[in-house]
Amino acid sequence: MTQRNQLVTFVVFAYNQERFIAEAVRGALSQTYSPLEILFSDDCSTDRTFEIIQQEVSNYRGQHKIIINRNARNLGFGTHINRVMEIVNGQLIVAAAGDDVSLPERVAKLYTVYESAKGKTLALFSNAIVIDESGNQDSLYLIPPDPKALSLDWMAKRGGGALGCAQAWDRKVFELFGQIDEAVIHEDLVIPFRAALVGKVEFLSQPLVLYRRHTGNIHFKEVNQVKGAGQLQMALLKHTNSLIAVYNTRLRDIDTAQRLFPERRQALLGVHQHTLKGSQEVRNHQALLLSDDPFKRLAIIAKAIIRGTRFRVVVRWILTFFFPQLYLYYQERLRNKTRRQSRMRD
Repeated sequence: MTQRNQLVTFVVFAYNQERFIAEAVRGALSQTYSPLEILFSDDCSTDRTFEIIQQEVSNYRGQHKIIINRNARNLGFGTHINRVMEIVNGQLIVAAAGDDVSLPERVAKLYTVYESAKGKTLALFSNAIVIDESGNQDSLYLIPPDPKALSLDWMAKRGGGALGCAQAWDRKVFELFGQIDEAVIHEDLVIPFRAALVGKVEFLSQPLVLYRRHTGNIHFKEVNQVKGAGQLQMALLKHTNSLIAVYNTRLRDIDTAQRLFPERRQALLGVHQHTLKGSQEVRNHQALLLSDDPFKRLAIIAKAIIRGTRFRVVVRWILTFFFPQLYLYYQERLRNKTRRQSRMRD
């Protein structure tokens, strides 16, 4: 690396991760890239997370600039990101979670791809290796996606995004579009979408993060942790509420892009239509989750079919609400298949 490199900010987002935060801090401090600003931002943890961050950093004697922030109250993830974007100084923001571990070359590898794009790439992410609570490696997090899955059109139609534990973004995506909705949990569906509205999203197949899978980060797809239909619906409702916030933010971002770039208004009409359709599907899913009446659920599904809801979405609803055990079984098989494929490619 040369002195002509831009300042990059590496952010560790922490909240109640006292068991793992020390490793996350060490991973951040081990980065080989320079000039690097490292921000440790704690969202008002109630355990020893912040204390451990202070202890680890107190022993650091390296060249990176260190900033420590602790929110006065718990903000939640979406608002925490907004707060962090008010603090950072780097042009490229590399995000990390307080329970994951970034490999030493992570920032350097990401910056090389980012810089070579000459300003066209506004978001990027790498693969990751799944580890357990003890740090034992399991498999690659994901099979490298089809390049078209990173396009704006694909994200609008399929609702996809990036791998949140391994992503980075240009600060321009916040300067142009402003803050994200405070209810957003899945920022990895918002930030890449913003980047695709005005630039490119890129994927690095090399794993640069050790993603820790444990009970504290349970996701509704981790079906081995879900016990019964009741818990499944609670997990799905939390996920769905976040997706509504994601679609609200996406729709506002499309309006902003049309206003900032009027010459692209016509081209973005299709993106807007697909996003509206996705938003309606998610709201229907929320209505299904909030109703216990099977006949009302059938009426919602029938109305959605008439409106042209995608077949695979309808099938997922039927499995979820009428055959939940079959849904859990299918998700478990799908997860195990993905893990086997990832091990084969590793």
